[in-house]
Parts: sequence; C-alpha cells; structure tokens
Amino acid sequence: SPSPLSQPPTLFISMGRLLSLELENFKSYGGRVTIGPFRGFTAVIGPNGAGKSNLMDAISFVLGVKTAALRGRELKDLVHTPADVDDGDAPAEERPVRERPTKARVGIVYEEDAEEGEERGVVRFERVVTRA
Repeated sequence: SPSPLSQPPTLFISMGRLLSLELENFKSYGGRVTIGPFRGFTAVIGPNGAGKSNLMDAISFVLGVKTAALRGRELKDLVHTPADVDDGDAPAEERPVRERPTKARVGIVYEEDAEEGEERGVVRFERVVTRA
C-alpha cells in the first residue's frame, strides 16, 4: 500500500455564505443601505451607472482589499460625494447645501458552514474609512 506521505493532503473547505451587506456612504451609495438577504444564487444586474461595480468594491473593501484594486487612488475616494442639488434657476446662495459625509462604512453578515449536528455561526465584519 502507498505511504501516507505520498498521498496528497485532503482538504475540507467550509464555504459558508454571505447573508447581507450594509453600506453607509460608500462610493455611489449615499446614506445607509442594506442589500440582502442573499438566498441561494444571487446575481448583480442593472443598467450602466446603477452601482454594480461599487457593490463588488464594497465586498472587496470590507474583506481588506487594497484601495488601488477598488478603482480609487486613496481611501478617502471611497467616501460618498453627493451630487450638487440642482434647484433650477435659483441663485447658488439659495440652493440647498448637502453636507459631505466624513466616513464610509461597509459591513457584511456571513453565515459559517457547520458540521452535521452543529449550529451555524453568524459573523459580522466591518471596515470604516474616514475623510479628514
């Protein structure tokens, strides 16, 4: 019989699943937004400019991916910048002013796989960036 050392190691990878995503002032998502719950297979679809790539950037951000991979030069670029309020022909001094957020936050809620007879654990990850 072959030696146990000549056998490739057996790997068991526990996958778990993403339950929901919580965004606050992250890129194109102004304010607080909860996306999910995700059930079974989830696809991200929508027209151009709807925020599909920013949703994927949010998942990457909370899991620790570097800023350059998130289509931003610096971390502060990830904080939502609201569009100017267009109030028609009103003079600039009469137009409402939106405050620029000073931080962005992304949280994910993740459910771990469990062995038979064990309870599934739920873990929450969060990452915050502030703009000076």
